[in-house]
Amino acid sequence: MDALDEKAYLAATEQAPSTFLEMVRFWYKSVNPDTVSAFCETLSKYVGTTQCEIESEQGNYTITLHHDFGPKYSTHLKRVYETGVRAALGIEPKIETTDNSVFIKFSERWAKTT
Repeated sequence: MDALDEKAYLAATEQAPSTFLEMVRFWYKSVNPDTVSAFCETLSKYVGTTQCEIESEQGNYTITLHHDFGPKYSTHLKRVYETGVRAALGIEPKIETTDNSVFIKFSERWAKTT
């Protein structure tokens, strides 16, 4: 992204964390690791730009998003999910990206719930 694109992008996604949290609360009525994971899966289904897989074992969650749009889209997804999970659960998820995938990891032990 060039500097102008980056500035416009950051301005456009500034509201993403609160929107993420509001949508989880609206659809699921509570915010916890299970509802955040379910929201990620639902968002993937309705937006249609990613395939989503969720793994949950003993309170450890891995959300895998796969897409066909290249590294810039992976960077976009990383920002959206990083800020969204932070707003919803009060934690810093561990996120790795490749050209066409994003891997989001967090533990319920790290999370605050509402």
